[in-house]
Amino acid sequence: MDNLRQSEHMLGKVYQSAAFGKMAAERVLPAVSDPRLSQELHRQKEGYTRVANTAEVYLGMTGKNPPMLSPLSGAMLEANLYAGLAGAKNDTRRIAQMVEKGNRTGLRKMRRLLDDSSDGACCGHELADRLYTMEQQNLMRIREL
Repeated sequence: MDNLRQSEHMLGKVYQSAAFGKMAAERVLPAVSDPRLSQELHRQKEGYTRVANTAEVYLGMTGKNPPMLSPLSGAMLEANLYAGLAGAKNDTRRIAQMVEKGNRTGLRKMRRLLDDSSDGACCGHELADRLYTMEQQNLMRIREL
């Protein structure tokens, strides 16, 4: 895969992962009553938004649009969040565990993407590495709550 195509592929994956993280934070926030957890979710949402926006700009520079989020994946995310939040009943610990699970999933996806890439110099790799680092920080911070 040439550098431009690999970069487009990575940027698309980074965009999707950040967009899902942002969407999850937006869905969970209304159910959170704990101010520390709420602040952390707002921080994570802002981080995901920045990464998604950066990926979108880079993709635009290549002449590509960001990939659409799969309706099935979006529906599965919604269903999992709905079920999890219904079971949590405003229990901060259980909501934090849901967020932690999402952070671990994002971390695994970015690690796999970085491991599969062959060129560390492309902007997609750099942004994937940034999202990976952000997910590590998110995981550490959510565990501290």
